[in-house]
Amino acid sequence: MDTFHERYRLAVKYLEIQEGASTISNVAMVRRVAAQTGGESLTPSSASRWKSTAVPDLAVLGAIARVCGVHPGWLAFGEAGGPPPDFVNLRRASTGLSAREELA
Repeated sequence: MDTFHERYRLAVKYLEIQEGASTISNVAMVRRVAAQTGGESLTPSSASRWKSTAVPDLAVLGAIARVCGVHPGWLAFGEAGGPPPDFVNLRRASTGLSAREELA
């Protein structure tokens, strides 16, 4: 994962898998993040931009990490141990792919 945007999408996917949700809408994501920041002014388009063009400030980035259950250092910079260790297993379970199939 080279960019914040890729890591953000992966973090949201991790949250979806943890919750057994097929998708988490931008509206739902922004509500969760805003609740963690004490009511930061965010809109659904904020979450859309996080997927492609915008990098949030550190307070919001920390809130996203808490909501998704990932390390803020990994989310921000791609450091601090990578995605949660159980992410790969959760992802495989959700797709039904074996490790070999996933790499193909």
